[in-house]
Amino acid sequence: MHKRIETNDDVTIIFKYYPLFYLCFIGLLISEFFPPTIGGIISIAITLLFSIYILGNIKVWFEIRKAMKVGDVKISGSKFSFSNPLTFVIKKQQK
Repeated sequence: MHKRIETNDDVTIIFKYYPLFYLCFIGLLISEFFPPTIGGIISIAITLLFSIYILGNIKVWFEIRKAMKVGDVKISGSKFSFSNPLTFVIKKQQK
């Protein structure tokens, strides 16, 4: 779902497969044009993939949101690109 790289100074989170989320959404829309039995199976499969993706990333999203409130996040990349994935660099708090 995502790749997490921790160093002494920061945490880097890379969402390499984020574009698949949009491709699945498009697939879900297209599945409505198939016959009901095939479209239903495709819809259930894609909905299951959505659920797995969301449940797998929810903890990371809350971590990123918390760091954004503090202002210790640097964002780069694109959520639509496999070659330039969405990347968050979170600076660790010094204690």
